[in-house]
Amino acid sequence: MPRTVSGLGDGTLTLSVISTDLAGNVSTVRTATFTKDTTAPGAPTAVYTDNNNVADVVSGTAEANDSITVTKTAPAPNTTYPTTANGAGAYTATVAAVNGKPNPVISVTYTVTATDAAGNTSAVTTLVYSDTR
Repeated sequence: MPRTVSGLGDGTLTLSVISTDLAGNVSTVRTATFTKDTTAPGAPTAVYTDNNNVADVVSGTAEANDSITVTKTAPAPNTTYPTTANGAGAYTATVAAVNGKPNPVISVTYTVTATDAAGNTSAVTTLVYSDTR
């Protein structure tokens, strides 16, 4: 008989099950413990570092061990740079070998999200930066 845990709050849940067959035989209790997590992580912080003609970096903090997705949305084409926050929540993504060379300045936009182990995704953090080519 299916049961739902949707009405229970997030956290550690323990489920105990007993089965009875048609002949009236009763099984031993089986128990499983799991963590219910439906809460998205907070939006990550993000800083763009223009390393002057070497690899530019987006770095910041998120919840520890979150999967981080940094996406360049402008100028086209879109490019995604996945990384992972460390145990303290810090992350770094190398986002462009060289964004610019000859002048002029270009506007570069990145979006950053964090996804936790349960698959919950944060709100988007947006960076807009004028990159001196």
